[in-house]
Amino acid sequence: MTRLARLSPEAQDRLAKEIERQRRIRAAAADPFAFGRIYCPQYFPTKSPDFHREMMDPVLSGESVVYAAPRNHAKSTLFSFLYPLWSAVFQRKRFIVLLSSSGTQAELFADALKKEIEQNERIREDFGPLCGEEYGLQ
Repeated sequence: MTRLARLSPEAQDRLAKEIERQRRIRAAAADPFAFGRIYCPQYFPTKSPDFHREMMDPVLSGESVVYAAPRNHAKSTLFSFLYPLWSAVFQRKRFIVLLSSSGTQAELFADALKKEIEQNERIREDFGPLCGEEYGLQ
């Protein structure tokens, strides 16, 4: 009899869930686009086009870049939502500055990040509380 077979059905279920959680975390840690599909599928329902990765790769390697692209090419979604959220969750950046065409727009981006960190069930399930009193901050 294998060790796994000796576990109760409940323990087997917990183990399977933990293995799946660790798989999600590993995939998401390695690739912000996988993070988006796993934790924010409402924003990233399909694989991102190649030009998104082409824009993201220099940022991931630490380069400072400025991009100009037509409207509706997901610049804000990538660099004011996905990258900051991924960086915060995996503690890759201690301070993140959001710049936009107006203070109001930057606040909207910050509010969207805050909402995901506080209310995204899958993020909370896999990473626990990341802010607020539960995290030790007030």
